[in-house]
Amino acid sequence: MTTVKPSPVAHPFDGLGSVAKALWIGCTTVVVGLLLAFISSSLPVQEIAKRMTTRIYAPLLTLNYSTQGRDTITIMTLDDVDLQSYGLSWPVPLDYYQRLIDRVVTFQPRAIFIDVLFLDNRDNRLIDKLRQSACKASDAGVPVFLATMARPDGILAVTKPGVLPASNVEEALFNALNSAGQPCVIPTLATIAPDKLDQSQWQYPLERNAENKRSSVALAMFCHFNMDQCPRDVGEPQALIWGTRAAPTNEQTMISRNAEGGVSPICRSQWHMSEVVPGVSLLETLITHRPPLPLCPYHQVIPVRAFQYLDSPASGYGFSATEMKTALNGKMVMVGADLAASGDNVVSPFHGRLPGVHVHAMALDNLIETRGRYVEDGEFGAHHGWNTRTNWFTLLAIISTATTLSCWSLIRRRPRLPSERPRTPRHAGPVKTFFHRFYARLKHAENYLKKQPVMWVSTQFLIFLLLLVPTLVAALLGYPKATTEKFWIVVKWSAAGALVYGMLSLLLLWLGYGVFRQGPLVIIEYVMFPLLAHFTHLGEIFAKRVYLWYASLKQPSPLTYMGLVNAASVVTHAD
Repeated sequence: MTTVKPSPVAHPFDGLGSVAKALWIGCTTVVVGLLLAFISSSLPVQEIAKRMTTRIYAPLLTLNYSTQGRDTITIMTLDDVDLQSYGLSWPVPLDYYQRLIDRVVTFQPRAIFIDVLFLDNRDNRLIDKLRQSACKASDAGVPVFLATMARPDGILAVTKPGVLPASNVEEALFNALNSAGQPCVIPTLATIAPDKLDQSQWQYPLERNAENKRSSVALAMFCHFNMDQCPRDVGEPQALIWGTRAAPTNEQTMISRNAEGGVSPICRSQWHMSEVVPGVSLLETLITHRPPLPLCPYHQVIPVRAFQYLDSPASGYGFSATEMKTALNGKMVMVGADLAASGDNVVSPFHGRLPGVHVHAMALDNLIETRGRYVEDGEFGAHHGWNTRTNWFTLLAIISTATTLSCWSLIRRRPRLPSERPRTPRHAGPVKTFFHRFYARLKHAENYLKKQPVMWVSTQFLIFLLLLVPTLVAALLGYPKATTEKFWIVVKWSAAGALVYGMLSLLLLWLGYGVFRQGPLVIIEYVMFPLLAHFTHLGEIFAKRVYLWYASLKQPSPLTYMGLVNAASVVTHAD
């Protein structure tokens, strides 16, 4: 008895029309994209790639960023040189902050924020002086904001077991009222967390507790002066858009002194467009034998020792009264520590290490720039409900990506002329097959260009460079007379594909940042999707697999049918 083996069956997907194939690929890409969006935050490789790419392009988002917030905020820092100048040690006594508040108030700032945590008990006499200074500032129309740490039950946690109790400094300051019966000091939440992957500060938590007793520093200060623009829905964290056009005075004030008494800047004030190109910083380092200086902080930075000139003009060091008035008058003055031994440091993706107060200043600046309609740094999912800007942008970005790739696949799969079919040697290895096809395309391009005298003369040198290395490699692989057909076709399709993906990326950038107000990390994820789909063909692979499952369900024996299709694919591949 003779056993007849069933013949292999062609893949049912190949029998579909071009439009049907494009629809299958598009719909499958949408479903796969949504699944990838769900699990993307759990893939460290993808998250690291997102951050590396965002460091390159994110400064472009600030090209049209106004200086409105920068001109409203001034940062005053207490560094190690200040401690040495005033003969102090860390932590500084309370009467130092009392004198600092009194001095700053004389220049009539708009507000004062002290980014220092008073977690230990202090002398009651010094506490009373600090309280009087804060109430005096409040009566003068200068609200004082103070940083606090997150506690489970509102402002003061005195009786909760396992919870750090409030210090007597916090109790006195937060219970003090000015002459109008308003709080002299406004408590704020200064809690921030660095990114888990690269330790940079990509986002800022906008928090508000149930009783509205405390809000995040930036949110509290913005809403205090802009109640009509205060954001109500703060479920998603704020994406930090770090400004690159630093205050022009920072390059002069942020300096270091060498042993000979000379001074040199420790930062640069301008970001150059060439930095968008990867490798520019490395090339500059190789040429100059030193890495480029980091960007100066975006907001004007004034060291506390700037007051020395006012106290002693003969010293010749510090800011004059006019300069101090320009820097402080009408500004939101944010005071923080910039100490080598202090742990209150953050990392900006473009400025390097900065004191923590700069994060609050940049978040406040972003709220001022967007008038409270802040840029989100959310993730796709239902953790804050489905009706969020992040989810809608995710869905629209994946649909636009799938549609573009489907249309592109439909165009690429049009019927080709016989001359366009690559003549691949049978039973050749993958490396030889690659170089055979590559040289076939080069030959085709050469024949075409010879019919265009002007183009032929202008491209001879370019063709020589393109052929130099591949010719040597091909010769080693046994192709001394390899043809160069179809090169121009590959160049044409590659240029067209780059144009299509570039336009798609610009569309997603405009939709994400301009319409849905999404942060750079969210946008770049969906800008990378087209490239991922192009090089891996995920949409096409899953579309063919899903359609095979769908077609096999109509057969009497689905598993046998799928085995025959797979056998046909193996035979075709071997041929």
